[in-house]
Amino acid sequence: MKYELNDWKIAGFLLSITLFVLLFYFIDFREALEAFRNVRPLELTIVFFLNFVVIIFKSIRWQILLTPRPRLVILFLTNLVGFMANTILPARAGELVRALVLGKKENISKTTVLGSAALDRIFEGIGMLILLVIMPLIMETPDWMKKGTFGFIIFFSAIFIVIILMMKLSPETLVKYLPLSNKTNEVIKNIFEKLQKGFEAINNLKTSSAATLLSLLGWITQIFMIHLVILSFGIHLSPLAALMTLLAVNIAIMIPAAPGSLGTFELSVVLALGFFGIEKSLALSIALTYHFIQLIPVTIAGVISIPLLGMKFRDIDTNIESAND
Repeated sequence: MKYELNDWKIAGFLLSITLFVLLFYFIDFREALEAFRNVRPLELTIVFFLNFVVIIFKSIRWQILLTPRPRLVILFLTNLVGFMANTILPARAGELVRALVLGKKENISKTTVLGSAALDRIFEGIGMLILLVIMPLIMETPDWMKKGTFGFIIFFSAIFIVIILMMKLSPETLVKYLPLSNKTNEVIKNIFEKLQKGFEAINNLKTSSAATLLSLLGWITQIFMIHLVILSFGIHLSPLAALMTLLAVNIAIMIPAAPGSLGTFELSVVLALGFFGIEKSLALSIALTYHFIQLIPVTIAGVISIPLLGMKFRDIDTNIESAND
């Protein structure tokens, strides 16, 4: 697996280490361990299987955004490889890995498949945006989450506007005003056309609606997963606590950190559950359990998926030049 660890990636590792040190400095580690003694396995077993249900929803969503549409099993295995890469590579590099893997496997242009993968994340964000807008209407939220929500809305809106503008701009118009050679303009035009092909599903109302619905189904399933993890510790909270925890986690993991978002993930769970009066040591135990049951099974499944896709581990990299053009 080719991956170059640049300075900003090292900074991500340092951030995660710092957060873990701070967490365990301010939290009684013995109390956190003690909380694991009475964990009920039934709820965690259900969460284990729901992990893969969520990935099925994600795979169906990606399938309807692609033209031509790969088989669902290929997208499911590809997503597993991407999640595995997120676990072992920093800065959520699995998003790039899954796109390049699909491009190699299905012989799809790397530009087109990267565009479709980006659009897939846009619809993921739409589902999250809907929940972020609804949440303040049904419950009180802490100031740090309100600021994070505001930042996410600005970031997401900017990306969405850029994509809409790209779809409205014809490749011929783009190259017409570029002061470059004809050969260079032709290359840019070709890349732009393939990128638009990856984004074209956004123009279809039926497809966009289905993708948004699948995103919401995935988010609701994850809320249920967090609720079950909290219940496994014998704690009875409103599902709204699971909703806030999920949104807090997804805002936090936007920050580049170590592989698997270690540190930022745990801190966000502790902060969210602390808002509902859960003691920090217990909240950390819940965070570690939820994180572990997400990372380990999916990572193992991702490793198994590589040979099932007819690939070898060394074929999985983040070198965009290695994909089909």
